[in-house]
Amino acid sequence: MKKSIHYIALAALTAVAVASCADNSKLAKQIEGSWQGNPVSVPSTSAGIINMTDTWTFINDDTRATGGELVVTSMASVEWPLTAEGDSVAPQSAPYALTLAASVSFNASWDLDADDPDEEILVSIDPKTMSISIDPAAVALSTDGNPTTVDSIPPSVYAAVRSELTRAVQSRFYPINHLDDVKIQGSTLKFEVPSGQEKSDDVKMILTRKGGLGR
Repeated sequence: MKKSIHYIALAALTAVAVASCADNSKLAKQIEGSWQGNPVSVPSTSAGIINMTDTWTFINDDTRATGGELVVTSMASVEWPLTAEGDSVAPQSAPYALTLAASVSFNASWDLDADDPDEEILVSIDPKTMSISIDPAAVALSTDGNPTTVDSIPPSVYAAVRSELTRAVQSRFYPINHLDDVKIQGSTLKFEVPSGQEKSDDVKMILTRKGGLGR
């Protein structure tokens, strides 16, 4: 009789453990896929204006089913004001603005947090994977709001923009090591990125699924 009770208790614990793993696996499968956010204005150390539209792609590692690879890409639009006095590209002395498009990406890994697998995800970003690409076909120059043309854009301008985008990515993403209060409602993914300060200062992210549903 004691053995029977022991086996029943063991079976109950096993069932709970299996159910828990299934729940964890369900969350991991739900988040799998690509999610896109809204354009975000990013503070700039220069007078430039940067807007970034992020896409988070969660790839599930089937061998573990509770984590995998995370790829973050961002389409950036940059407006870079310059003056003729400070740069030879300007065709005249009036202030002008350079606008361009760039893509930024980096890789990371993600895992459900064992302490709170229903609402928290651990993230580990690999800084060495960051890539920035400026689209040469999406460069425009204007003077006082009116389009103008030049023969070429000095490499120093591209270098300055690339440096500013690098700083923007480092300040926005590199401090992230976990996602709080992760919730999936239909085609919407919500979570908070801890700011390291008061809870009220955490950054709330709302993304929409791209393409089909996860597994």
